[in-house]
Amino acid sequence: MVATGYVALILSFLGVVASEMTVNTSNAMEGRRLQDHHCAYSDDCSKKGGRCCNSDLTCYRKNAGWAGCRWNCVPNTHYEHDHGDHRTPWACEKVGGQQHQQCAHHDDCSKKGGRCCNSALKCYRKHAHWASCRANCIPNTHYEHDVGKHRTPWSCEEVPVAGGGGGPTPSPTPSGDSREPQGPWLHGMKGTHFWDCEAGDCDSSLLRPFIKRKAVMPPTNAPTDPAEHGGSQYGEKLWMTGAMSDSLSRFMGPNLLGYDDQYAGNCGGCGQCVLVSNPDSAHPDWTVVVMKKVRCHPANPKCSGDQKTIDFAVPSFDHLQYSLANRCGKGDSDYTFLTREQSGTCGGVHKPSHCDCTKIPDTTPELKMMRRGCELFKQWDWHHGQPMNLKYKKVECPRGMVDRFSGPGGFGGQGVIGFVEAMSQSPALVPLGGVVWRIPLPIVGLGGLASLSAVLFLALRRNRGRMEPQLLDGECSS
Repeated sequence: MVATGYVALILSFLGVVASEMTVNTSNAMEGRRLQDHHCAYSDDCSKKGGRCCNSDLTCYRKNAGWAGCRWNCVPNTHYEHDHGDHRTPWACEKVGGQQHQQCAHHDDCSKKGGRCCNSALKCYRKHAHWASCRANCIPNTHYEHDVGKHRTPWSCEEVPVAGGGGGPTPSPTPSGDSREPQGPWLHGMKGTHFWDCEAGDCDSSLLRPFIKRKAVMPPTNAPTDPAEHGGSQYGEKLWMTGAMSDSLSRFMGPNLLGYDDQYAGNCGGCGQCVLVSNPDSAHPDWTVVVMKKVRCHPANPKCSGDQKTIDFAVPSFDHLQYSLANRCGKGDSDYTFLTREQSGTCGGVHKPSHCDCTKIPDTTPELKMMRRGCELFKQWDWHHGQPMNLKYKKVECPRGMVDRFSGPGGFGGQGVIGFVEAMSQSPALVPLGGVVWRIPLPIVGLGGLASLSAVLFLALRRNRGRMEPQLLDGECSS
């Protein structure tokens, strides 16, 4: 009985310590997020000569009275950080000197051989009698610099530079959509797939308080069709989530959407998106927006060092023989929707299109979401399950995609949204840090109690992410 009392006292004490650690770390992360947010999104960079506090950002004009630093900008669309009365379309003109603006908007560049005074601009045709230098152009839309009777739609045909080959320069748009964001495609990213029912680092950081059994991967992490949620932003065919390597996470930028990564190496990137194309597929022209939800730990050879890798989250596509974090069907978790076997039905299939997604039942809304995601991923039709040369570029996450994660089947402070758990465990068996504590009694001596204290402390300090049971805070690989 004395030993039992000591154990209860230790558990209670360490619970308080863990709460203090969580609150303090969360406050620090929130302060850093607010600082990054203010620097990037809340200053009018046109008043600073177009300079941004982060050299990876560019100063884009929203309207005549405001410009902000952003990763990229798609004209005539909203920005995820604008709210209320400020949620209006952006012009997306890069802020520059007045000379460039005059050159860009008031000269007919078709009479100058398609040349622009600013190399960042291209000569686009409005109609047969006028063309102008612009950063980009969306066919059949108006241009903010056109006023009065001149406010008519543009054809957006690119005027070829004289002596440059005689025809319009083909636009690098793998998606076949003119809304594709600016910036070059980067090459050499690796890909694979998983579904281990583990909520992962970014989603887990939303739990208040953190309870391991509630950290279950939500059905909305499965692939979905943008057309079913208001439409695509860049012409993308799919919205997906994934685990990203540390190198790719640093490239993505700071955490957004209230996420932090204190248990995932502090590399950033949670809630950020990348646009991906797979040349080694039946649809090399398709683009897919992928949001980081999980850290792909450098202990995974595919995610070590400077490799940029995405482990795409797809129901039924876990590699059970290699997965170190599969929690599907385990009794110490809330309902995971899939059994272990169902989570890995297609993990070993060489060609993803050969997967039998009907192995996922369709008896609940959550399971229907997951089966649908499996089928959509099949349609992308990778030639094999581990592409080595994905093309990618950083983009802002579409608003409809972000909103979906906070709706039914998404994830919030109490776990999967819409899932109600009937508490059947007795208080003595409530999981602590994901472990169901069944402590053999009696425990003899202070030495045993000290050992137990050490074990409990390490359990509280253990990381929550995939493939990282041993790393502590602040260990983003370099």
